[in-house]
Amino acid sequence: SASNVERIASQLSGFRNPEQEVTREELMEQGIPRPQADAMAVRQNQMQFLQRHFSCFLKAFLCIIVLLGPVLTGFFFWLAIAYTRNKETRCGSPLATYALGALVI
Repeated sequence: SASNVERIASQLSGFRNPEQEVTREELMEQGIPRPQADAMAVRQNQMQFLQRHFSCFLKAFLCIIVLLGPVLTGFFFWLAIAYTRNKETRCGSPLATYALGALVI
């Protein structure tokens, strides 16, 4: 389910489990000074924001990769075919060298 995916993604990314979060008041009850408790609460809220949005960013990145992968593969094959058809053609610029370099890399 979606919550399991978010839990696994948060574990892999190094985010803490939301059940482990404490409030500012709980920190102050533990004897932590108010400025330090405020700073810890702000940091905790920042981490919660990142944790909530991390899965969205990951999904968007994977969609881009899935869409661009076939396009780049098509361009690669087109480059290879164009290179083999025109490698004997004389040209004023080193396009054949660039194409060969792209194919080798």
